[in-house]
Amino acid sequence: MPTSRRMQVCVRAYLWTLAIHVFMGIILLPAAAIAQQSGNSPVLGKAVQGQSAAGIEGTLETGVNYISNVLGPLAAGGFLLHSLVAYHQGGRPMKSIITGVGLLGVSQALRLVEWFVTSGQAGIH
Repeated sequence: MPTSRRMQVCVRAYLWTLAIHVFMGIILLPAAAIAQQSGNSPVLGKAVQGQSAAGIEGTLETGVNYISNVLGPLAAGGFLLHSLVAYHQGGRPMKSIITGVGLLGVSQALRLVEWFVTSGQAGIH
């Protein structure tokens, strides 16, 4: 395959990926906006529901929540997208795949720990 043809295929794949992400974002954005509404009044001064950001518990829980729910999956998606680009360019994508799956694993482990803490606060029944 000539270099110009390979470049065309890579650009086409990138544009299709970008178009699909934009399309899905347009579809899912209203659902995400509705899901984060808290009635008629915004929630201010609260880090996590029922917690205040003034205490170390609220700050730590907010940090863990942000890492496990935002940063981990975003970074994993970036690494998995990098593996696709590396594969299309004839490179070795396995390092990116392992890193992306590892980040998802860490994210899910943190979410599981958060669930255990939340369940433990409710008491044993």
